[in-house]
Amino acid sequence: TTDEIKATRMAHMRPTWSSVGTLLSRNAAPYRSVCSYLCGGNFQILSVRLVPTPRLKHRRQLSGGAAAEAADRPRSILFFGADEFSLASLRAVAESPGLVSRLECVCSPNRSLRKGKRVPQPVVEYAAARGIPVHPYPHSDPDGPQGKWGGLPELAAEFDLGVAVSYGHLVPTSVLRSFRDGTLNVHPSRLPRHRGAAPIQHTILAGDTETAVMVIELSEDKFDHGGILHSVNHTVAPRITFAELRDELGAIGAEALVHTIANYDDLKATPTTQHTLSEAPSLAQKIDKSFGKVKWAEWTAAQFDRTFRATSHQTPLLFKFNGLDVQVLGVTEVAASELPPHIASEVSPPPGAARYDKRTRTVLVRCTDGWVGCTLFRLPNNPRLTAEGLANGYGIRKGGQFQDG
Repeated sequence: TTDEIKATRMAHMRPTWSSVGTLLSRNAAPYRSVCSYLCGGNFQILSVRLVPTPRLKHRRQLSGGAAAEAADRPRSILFFGADEFSLASLRAVAESPGLVSRLECVCSPNRSLRKGKRVPQPVVEYAAARGIPVHPYPHSDPDGPQGKWGGLPELAAEFDLGVAVSYGHLVPTSVLRSFRDGTLNVHPSRLPRHRGAAPIQHTILAGDTETAVMVIELSEDKFDHGGILHSVNHTVAPRITFAELRDELGAIGAEALVHTIANYDDLKATPTTQHTLSEAPSLAQKIDKSFGKVKWAEWTAAQFDRTFRATSHQTPLLFKFNGLDVQVLGVTEVAASELPPHIASEVSPPPGAARYDKRTRTVLVRCTDGWVGCTLFRLPNNPRLTAEGLANGYGIRKGGQFQDG
């Protein structure tokens, strides 16, 4: 009603669309009053469609009024995140009506630098656009008067829940223990498999066909060892890239997180410990330049293809040819039945042997067990060279030999 909207505006000064949606769900008119207070009366809302939020999709039926009230209680949340994967969860939490009473973010100040250029983190950009306060931790000067984490335990004590999604740092125990209700983490793997900094990349590197997104409790002093509160399985599509799988799992993780927060009291009472699961523990170590150095005599064709899809956004596949560092920018699978006759008939070509296939305009390179196709390259003097250009300019048409990176 008009009076309710006036009260909302007086209390918050900047009423949100989520609060308007709550009001409209109880009273569908008058829409003109809503716009007059939010937007100065310059336009009218002529129709409204209420869309169910993600938390309703997975929400469990809770028995008893007290349990339902606990699940619906808005909580104050301090969100730790940085990248596109964490942005999906932050957006879902921020835009789910009635889920949070207060929301602020913690982001690493050191993660905005890429190749010498300051690039805003997705979480920081989104928070700024919505007026969500952002706190830079850990401090860039660890030897300063506050140290790396000074002031954060006191800030955390003001919140019910801490939520870390792809934050990239081990949150100190003093901070974890400061939250009133606990801490959560969204992890994109079937734990305890692929614990660590790069679970999505290692899912692709390992050739996994199934994965999961798990909402777990943050554990003290260890990454990804906490009890599992909610889990959603997911099938990994053939030849999927990191960015594609990141976006798929990010969307699933966002819904799973909203569901967990909405049903937190119920789920926290019965966590699943990881040592009871059938998956063998494994470490998803951070991706560095060594992952991109091609080893022709060791890599299978499938390994070459998986490495390109999993890590080339971070570190390009690199090999040497005629003394030059060559990066691979495009890769295709090559079945034995698709090889040209003159290549298929070769007897025991050495790993790293390069042949040009003019039918597909692809440079075919021999791995330990077969051939892989490369369609695009980067050389020191040419940032984007096609396979045909490499063949014509560097003698690959008559055959060549690539060396390890």
